[in-house]
Parts: sequence; structure tokens; C-alpha cells
Amino acid sequence: MMLPQEFICGPHIKEVQWSPDGDKLVATRDFIDISPAMYSDLVLGKDMDRAALEPELQVITWSAVTRKTSTVYRLKQNQGQVKSVQWVAGSSSLLFDETIPTPGDVTGPGDASNVSSSVFLLSPNGNVIKVAQFASAQDYMVSPSPYKPIVMLPQYPAPPPLPLKGDPPAPRDAPSIRFFGTDGVLSAPMKMPAPTSIPFWSPNGVLY
Repeated sequence: MMLPQEFICGPHIKEVQWSPDGDKLVATRDFIDISPAMYSDLVLGKDMDRAALEPELQVITWSAVTRKTSTVYRLKQNQGQVKSVQWVAGSSSLLFDETIPTPGDVTGPGDASNVSSSVFLLSPNGNVIKVAQFASAQDYMVSPSPYKPIVMLPQYPAPPPLPLKGDPPAPRDAPSIRFFGTDGVLSAPMKMPAPTSIPFWSPNGVLY
């Protein structure tokens, strides 16, 4: 037996995921708010504010209990990007992380030296908590446990500068690792054994 249809959000959906506890649904989509007046200006070939036409990424949640929808996060694509949206196991807490360009010259395509990144946690009661902020988009990883409501947050130090000709390479620092739960409180950092250490969750939820 099919249940009645329910409206959750508009078109241009990029991804949909159920929370592990089955309480909430999250959808990410691109949105452009074009008013009737803007359509008219487009048809007539009038100049328009291009900033208003910039697509906006929206993170939307729908509750299977209240049957209500909430837009929990918005970000214009010319202001940054959302890297990932993930649920925390065994809960209806939602993780997402963003990258935002910072002032300064970018040296070339793919350069991340002028980008700041933030990790956010949406708690079950709807509060958005900034868990951590990083200076580079390439020096951290958000990895929730597959079974427990705990998230691993390894941080990788920047590589040392290239040595001058004839000098030995500078030693590289080992990454550090922190954890947080559905309250968004970070643990103290712990150093990994070696610069090449890369922590992973095993399929049964054990860290190795």
C-alpha cells in the first residue's frame, strides 16, 4: 500500500538521505529565486542584478514525526561550496562542512591556500553548531563512525617547504585526531604515530 505523497522541497535536488534512526530526511538542492518581475526583465532584455541569479545551495530537512520541512542551511555558489552532508550514526544529527574563499590572490586552479573550511553539526533540536574551523580545505577529514554516534576528525599538517638544493628535506609532522559526538564538543587532539598515518573506521566500527 502506497502512502499519500508529501511535498518536501522544490526541484533540482542533488542528494536525498534518510537519517539512521529513520526520523528525518535530508535533501540538498540548487535554487535560484527568480521573481515574476525578473522573468519580465529577462524577456525584455533589461539589465539585471546578476548576484540575484547566482544559484544557492540549500540543505533541507523533513521530519517523519512532525511532517514539517526546514531549510537548515543556505550558501550562494559564488560564496563557497558545501563539501559533504552526512548523518551521525544512531541519531538524527546532521554533519556538513563548507569551504569559503578568503581574501587574497589564488595562485592557480585547485589552489586551497586561500580557503577556510568549517565543520557544522545540526543537533536533533535544530541548533546549528560550528564544531571546527580550518585554514585550508585540504588538511582535514570528517569521518562519522558507521555504528556509533561519534565522529572522527583527523587534521593533517601542511607539508614543509621544499628544501634548497643540496639540503635534506625537512621532517613532516604527524597528523592529529579528535572526536566529537552529537553535542559538538571536540576532544583533545591526539598525535598519530607517524606522518603517513591515515585512520579509518573498519566495517564493524573499530578504529584502525
